[in-house]
Amino acid sequence: MVRPNSPKAPGYVPSHSRVQFRARRTALERADAVEEAVRAAQAELGHAQRARHAGGQLEHLTAAIVQLVDAQATLVAQMRADNEPWSRIGDALGLTKQAAQNRFGKSS
Repeated sequence: MVRPNSPKAPGYVPSHSRVQFRARRTALERADAVEEAVRAAQAELGHAQRARHAGGQLEHLTAAIVQLVDAQATLVAQMRADNEPWSRIGDALGLTKQAAQNRFGKSS
């Protein structure tokens, strides 16, 4: 059995801790990246629904979560590159400013 986020897994996407973010992305690039992550997550959720065993369901659900967490981290990085304050990022995430900073990066 291949772990859902191992490099050998179909649709492998590196976790956000290993992704190198560009300082700036165009709005179109950002929208495309988010759309691609959502589409991949939807496909994984469909696979999870069709899986016959809990193990298979869990693998596909985990792969969907990884896709969405990566997209979330990309958008946070973009907001920081756009000089958005941590308080705004925290609001968007449903977190406090401090929790957003602790989870996604250092104060700038």
